[in-house]
Amino acid sequence: MKLSSLMKSAIAATAALGALCAALPAAAQASYPSKPVTLIVPYAAGGNVDAVARWVAPELGKRLGQQVVIENVAGAGGIIGTDRAARAPADGHTLLLSVESTIVIAKMVSPSTVKYDGLKDFAPVTLLSNSPLVLVGRPSLPANTLDELLQL
Repeated sequence: MKLSSLMKSAIAATAALGALCAALPAAAQASYPSKPVTLIVPYAAGGNVDAVARWVAPELGKRLGQQVVIENVAGAGGIIGTDRAARAPADGHTLLLSVESTIVIAKMVSPSTVKYDGLKDFAPVTLLSNSPLVLVGRPSLPANTLDELLQL
């Protein structure tokens, strides 16, 4: 009977230890972010992507409980900043705020220049905004639709 009681205690202790070990990764995640978060904008300050970053960063910082530092890394149509983000440690402390041209199109246009793979090296977090494009022309242009313009 004593052995059975001892076995129950050992099983209970093992289960408690197992539960504690299982909780350790969750405890590690709970400390994120453990330092300021860098938000890389791969374009010059003052542009539309930078404006979105400056609009989002203060609220993101409040929600994360950590400072969010915007780092504008312009050049090569966004490739330089995007490459810097791709080489950053994958710990969530470096984020990239970019558009489809640096993630998808750049690799197709400049395959020898782009060292990162936008579809493999990045994981989308959220869509922050969209910018519809409008095609305009002079009123004297003899085309009123896209098809007419293409024919012209």
